[in-house]
Amino acid sequence: MIKIIAGLANTAGGLGIVMCLAAGLTRVLGESYLFNYEALTVFSGGVGLMVFASLAKLEVLIRQSAG
Repeated sequence: MIKIIAGLANTAGGLGIVMCLAAGLTRVLGESYLFNYEALTVFSGGVGLMVFASLAKLEVLIRQSAG
């Protein structure tokens, strides 16, 4: 179970970073929309994924130290 949560956290964190970078690059290039979504919305989704990844990693660390 710990390996599944850790893998999910790594995937979510990586996807969050990619989304934030894509949204930032879109704004730097002067565009406001990325795939018909506002760049700020994509950026917020990326931040949300990274927060989820952080909480999942924390859960993994807690479970490993308890057992």
